[in-house]
Amino acid sequence: MSVVDELPVILLISGSDFLSKSIERLSKDNFSVLTVADADQACEVLTQKNTVSIVLSELGIATDKNALLHRIRSCNQKSAATLPVIVLAGEGDEDRLLDIAFAAGATDYIDLPFSSVELERRIRMHTGKYLRAFENAEHQLEDHLSNATPAGFLQESYFMSRLDQELLFSKQHQLNIGSAMLKIDNMDKVSKMVGKNISKAINNAVAGTIAKQIRGEDVFTYLGNHTFGILYPVTNALSAQVAIKRIMTKIKSASFQFDGKRIPITASAGLFATQPGDSLSPEQMMQKLKSRLKQTEGLGGNKIVNSKAESEQEIVSPEKGLEYIRTGQA
Repeated sequence: MSVVDELPVILLISGSDFLSKSIERLSKDNFSVLTVADADQACEVLTQKNTVSIVLSELGIATDKNALLHRIRSCNQKSAATLPVIVLAGEGDEDRLLDIAFAAGATDYIDLPFSSVELERRIRMHTGKYLRAFENAEHQLEDHLSNATPAGFLQESYFMSRLDQELLFSKQHQLNIGSAMLKIDNMDKVSKMVGKNISKAINNAVAGTIAKQIRGEDVFTYLGNHTFGILYPVTNALSAQVAIKRIMTKIKSASFQFDGKRIPITASAGLFATQPGDSLSPEQMMQKLKSRLKQTEGLGGNKIVNSKAESEQEIVSPEKGLEYIRTGQA
């Protein structure tokens, strides 16, 4: 048996030769990549081979009429039916497709562009695991009134401790860290309209939305004043931006119901990502986030402020994401 045969096998489902070569290049020392072009070929491989450890699929293929995810999850072979499936999403992909993918059984997603470290970490995290899908949120705010503070996240002290650890790790290994500070918009006005108890319930409901959208390795906490901190380990600025935009979109589209009426809620965010080798303390990083979040005030809500070099206006298509990977900018 060759060394390649002994490596964990990734089944990549993609019609892009560029994507296939990029992932092979990024994972060549740690994984063996087997590429097929569509759902039919993928299902044929999975029924004939039991050596596949994980499935990566373009989001478009995972959600097209050939029902790839349904066919995998309903496969008679248990080893195939329980495989982790990670979908590859570009910013040009519609959020509804990601919802469809999770509803059909996707395990996780990776935003383009991604680094070799992020790819390896995500694959190793999911090998042998199956995580729950998350659904569109509809919040009855009365259900959240019993909680004094938002549930489902870690204490701020632990968040700062993790941030300290990740900053040290990223400096030693020349990696990125993405982070965001997200605040619910116009809560002073909302509190006057619905009362403080309901505003607390809104905090809890937003916390639940965030918890459903972050990855297993991400961390978030409540910082007070309707504000949340989110840490994206081993994540560059572009991927962190896609992730926080997805959370903001979910918050905006969610149905926050109280007393039979919908309360429109949006959130704004300050975003910051370290560069490989940066030497920052947790306090310095939090200050950068506070500064960016403050800049969102008066912009009308549902806005992101990032550094000038990482403009929120830049749209990352799958093709552009692959180019970032190929040129080492991811």
